[in-house]
Order: sequence, then C-alpha cells, then structure tokens
Amino acid sequence: MYYTSYKQSLNGSDYDRQLDLFLAPSDTPQYNGKYNWEDVRVIGELKESISKNYPDELAKFSGHAREVFTSQPTRRFLHGFVIRGSIVELWVFDRSGPYSCEKFNLHKNPDRFIKVMAGYTMMSNEELGLNTYIKEDEHGKDIMFKVEGKTKEEKLYLEDEPIALQHAIVCSGTTCYRAKRLGVENWEFMVKFSWRSDKRRAEGELLRLAKERGVRGVARLFGYQDLDSITNLRQGLQFGKPRWFSSATSGSINQTQSRTKSACSKKSRSRSAGLSIGGVTLGSSLSGHKRKQHGEVAELHQSKRSRSGSSRRRTDITSQITAEHDSGVEGANKHSFEEANTTSLMHPREADNESFDNRIFCCLVVYPPGRAIHEFESVLEFLEACRDVIKGHRSLYQDEKILYRDVSKNNIIITDAEKEEDPSGMLIDLDLAKELDSGPSGARHRTGTMEFMVIEVLKGKAHTYRHDLESFFYIFLWVIKRCPRVVDSTREVDTCPIPQLRPTLQFTQPTL
Repeated sequence: MYYTSYKQSLNGSDYDRQLDLFLAPSDTPQYNGKYNWEDVRVIGELKESISKNYPDELAKFSGHAREVFTSQPTRRFLHGFVIRGSIVELWVFDRSGPYSCEKFNLHKNPDRFIKVMAGYTMMSNEELGLNTYIKEDEHGKDIMFKVEGKTKEEKLYLEDEPIALQHAIVCSGTTCYRAKRLGVENWEFMVKFSWRSDKRRAEGELLRLAKERGVRGVARLFGYQDLDSITNLRQGLQFGKPRWFSSATSGSINQTQSRTKSACSKKSRSRSAGLSIGGVTLGSSLSGHKRKQHGEVAELHQSKRSRSGSSRRRTDITSQITAEHDSGVEGANKHSFEEANTTSLMHPREADNESFDNRIFCCLVVYPPGRAIHEFESVLEFLEACRDVIKGHRSLYQDEKILYRDVSKNNIIITDAEKEEDPSGMLIDLDLAKELDSGPSGARHRTGTMEFMVIEVLKGKAHTYRHDLESFFYIFLWVIKRCPRVVDSTREVDTCPIPQLRPTLQFTQPTL
C-alpha cells in the first residue's frame, strides 16, 4: 500500500527526512505512530509545479534513496517516482547511480500513470530490488553458502543487525554481518556483501592466495561467490544523452558517510561525513525498449534477472551520485579519487567512454569474527592487536607481493585468539588490495576513509607500503584520541592519552 510521511519523519534514521509518498507492505507496523525506513519499497516525491532548482530537488530525492539503502544495506536497487504538477518521472537507483525514463504528462497519459502506480504494488521482492539471497526461517535470517573447495552448501545464520555498513548510494555498499551455523553458540564467521568494480580482482581470490601461502594476520577465507552485476540489472535498456549539473549547490552532492557498529555492542557507532565534489552527472534519460512487466514500470526493469556475474558492455548512461549533503554532520570520511599518477579528484567529463561503472554484487565469508580495533579491553590487548596487524600487512606485502592500500579503523579487528600462536589482530577487506606485479586496475574511482588517507596518495602519487604504515599511525592516534575510558586488570582511567600508553611501549634502536 502507499503511505505518506508528510510532516513526520520515518523511524530508523538520524536525520529528519519526510517522504511525500512511499510504498510499503500492507501489514507494515508503526512504532510510536511512525513507519520505518526499512519497510520502504518505493519512494515518491510530489511537487506542485516544475521548479527551476531541479538539481537541488534531485539531490534531496536522492537523499531519501540513500536512507533506504542505509536501512536496507544489501538492497540491489530501488524504484522511485517524482510528480511535478502533471509531469511524472520514473527513477531507479542502484550502486552505479540513478537513471530515469522520459517524462510524461499524467493528464495526457492517465492509463500509463495508473499502470505505473499499480505496477509497483504488484512487483515481487526481486523486482523491487530486495536482496532475495538472504532468506528467513523460524531461526532467523540465513544464507545458503558453498564452502571453499566443497560442493555441498551450508546454511549460515546472520546476526539481526550488520556490524558495518556504508551510508551512500554510489559505492561498494559493503555490509558485514556476523554469522554461525545452527546449534553453534558463538559467532563463527563474518559475512560480507559488497559491489566491487568489475575491473578489480575478487577479494576472495586474494584471500585464497594468502591462505595458500600461509600469510598470518589476515582474515581467513571460508568461501565467496558472485551474485549479480549492474550490467545484468540494466540489461536491455537504452539511454539517451546524460544530463550534467555542474552548477549544483556545493555540498549537496557526493557526500558520503560510513556507519559502523561494534561487533559486540549494538549501541556503539561511529560516523563521519565526506568532501563535496561538484560537476557530476545527476541523471540520464531512458528511451527505447519497453518490456511488458506490470505495465509501464517495465521500462526500467525486467521481471527476471540472471544471477551471472556478466560484465558485458551496454550503451547505457548513468549518473554518479554518492549522496546528498546533510547539515549537522561533522568530520570527513569518504573521498573518491583516481589511480596513482592522476589528479586526485575525477571530473566526469574527463572520464572514458564507458557508459557506467559496472559493479559485481558478491558475498564473501571469512573467519574469525572479531571486535573493532577501538573496542580493546586493555591497553596491552590494543598494542598486541596493532603489532599482529602490522605483521600481517608485512607478510602480505613481502610473502604474497600484495599491497593492502586501504588501512582504516573499519578494516582492523581484534580477535579472541584460541591458541598462543594465533594473531591477536587481523586485517579484513582486501577490496582495494593490489598485486605488485599487476598493472593499473582501470577502475575510475577508489574510495578510502578520509581520516586515515595519506596526503601524497590524495595528491595522486603512487601508493606504496610506506603510505599504509603512515595510515596505521593515524589509526593509532585516532584510537588514543577517541578512547573515553580504558579498563585493565589494575585500574580504570577516564581518558587514554599518549602518556598513559608510553609505559606499556618498549622502544628499540631504529634500523634503516
């Protein structure tokens, strides 16, 4: 059914956003008289007339889409519509950006309008863009997953809430859950859903190499598989020329956030905002083929979608919205930039002739699960985890000839080592890792965590192991600055400044 949140924000967001109209299941419950973003299936915007400030309106509409992706982080795509007076626009958002069909007048085409609105209500979960790979039974949410090197699938049950997710539209959409098999008491695995560039090597392949070569201090591979692709989702669509909005209000576009949640506490979250970059493509017009699928909504999506990881090129054109700016958000987190030896900020008009960035939707399962690096229980545990993570980074670089390139607080975990020789800390997320003897990936964008990125890399210089080590140092400082209280076996202190850590450190003569 269609609902409205006019003059009332929805639950499930830190921001005061009000949807004019949205589609949700008919049995959708209300909490304190409000609906929740996680129940939204289609978003709608109503305007009295066509505005001259189109870019800002589209950025606001994209902000609503971002809230849906944040509340439903493994969602594949999202339908939306905008009605300005009598003019109707139909939109689809996916991890490579939004695209729309040609506008039409609802007074001149009333049958078409009715078919569209009715078509949304009759769509299946797959057609609406939900992640149908995740199922649910009486024990909770689960996935069927094939273990590396085996043919038999296993059922893994996911924790109710993700321990990490990204708050953006055009990004890898990385979302991590802890998981275990039925009957097991403790969490055994980390399940990661993400949309990687089809130009980058699969993270599972790099982890397999690390496992075969005995690299320690890096997450161990349980298995991985590709589920879908942007090319597959946009298969058969034809596009016109893209629309550029380089004069859009600074800060309203390409604002991204990451939001992480502790692996052991549902209340612990850290979030920060990113830089604004103008001059991006906001939308493109769809024309050409029309398919029969619940009326005119077929112009945007097919009723059946292959699960292959196809990377076939299409003549599609898409837009590059990362997210809408939100006032009151502090800090800087995500920032897109090109490969080494190029300008750090990419202007879309300078991009190659590819119509959109194809991404592969994949699922990766690794072990062991762990805690975020800032959730140490003692200073000693923190230092031991840092030591073992850097050892793992060195082993990855020297033994496997792989440069990590994405050192951040979100990619380091503290593990509960079962054996004395097991590492106390591990690196996870090899999405941006690169083999030393390989050439440029060809991917046009790379996203890193702003607080921990080295200035030389932001300026476009080639990434080296020294830059990763500098990022480790920034993480060390971030933890010291952030930690409000440290509890160890002997005392409890209110803050965690450097002088209290220095007695624990052992310094040796440096070697060159």
